[in-house]
Amino acid sequence: MFKKYLKLFDQSKYTTKLYHGFDDYEWDKFLTTYEYIFRAIDKNIFQWYFKLGNFFTILSEKNNNFGIYGLLNIKISINGKTLNSYLCHNVGIKKEYSGKGFFQLIGEKALDTVLNNNEVALGFPNKSSKRGHIRLGWEEIGSMQFVAYSSNDEKKLTLNNKYIFEETSRIPANIKELFDSTSHMFTLRVEKESGFLNWRSSKPFSNYKIYQIKESQKLVGYLVLKEYLENNEKRLHLVDFLFLNNDVLDNLILFSINQYKNNNYDILNTWVVADSFYQDTFYKHKFILQNDMPIYPIILFQKDKTFDLAKIDRKKMFFTLFDNDVF
Repeated sequence: MFKKYLKLFDQSKYTTKLYHGFDDYEWDKFLTTYEYIFRAIDKNIFQWYFKLGNFFTILSEKNNNFGIYGLLNIKISINGKTLNSYLCHNVGIKKEYSGKGFFQLIGEKALDTVLNNNEVALGFPNKSSKRGHIRLGWEEIGSMQFVAYSSNDEKKLTLNNKYIFEETSRIPANIKELFDSTSHMFTLRVEKESGFLNWRSSKPFSNYKIYQIKESQKLVGYLVLKEYLENNEKRLHLVDFLFLNNDVLDNLILFSINQYKNNNYDILNTWVVADSFYQDTFYKHKFILQNDMPIYPIILFQKDKTFDLAKIDRKKMFFTLFDNDVF
């Protein structure tokens, strides 16, 4: 539900337009505006967004674009009910326009245009934009934090041999069965099918390794690892995973640790919902809070009070790095 916010400008002088694709001229303007607000990013990244179902709202003064608000079509499950939703991403205003209510204006226009009354938007904003989202009417319901493997023991860990880890280039269609069979375990998560996961793991300039986990030929889990170079460190991110039960999760984590040890990475990390039931499993395997990485709030927006967010069990919320457009 939208909150009232202060507008220190004459709204009649500004326009917003919704895009689900750009022509050549619009691409040039968009990329220039994006670089001014954030940083230079290759056009292929944004073309990849549009393959799924993406909307960019652009805020302009005359012929000058100065605000961007992205909404990517996803599905989420709230207390077992799956609904069409959107991931809020790449939101920003040129610095000289900040502090006047433009952030809330572009958010209001984007959400009011794209969202239906029975849909929600999901976001993981950084610290600088969190306040602007909350002022518009987003609700904070939890937080995500990075955890990193902390042991210096180089010994390979032993997995339960009833589980087979098979590397694959694509997620199979029967992944939906795994999501369906685990729906009771989580009160809030992104719902994924093979099409979504194969799109997500095709992000340009990213190197992902996908593994299916099987027990007697039955799919009981999967994980996706991403190799990443940052600050001259060779990093391994556990960016996406799902598990049929806690035993599968244990072995999934052990497998990731062995990949880290066997390939001379400098760090193995992932993010988890703070205070969730599965956070404790990572801590059991010598993961600790990674203090040099930010904590991200989990926020939801709904135009009407369709869902009582207080009824969401916070310990059973589940998100992965794949649920954030950045990784």
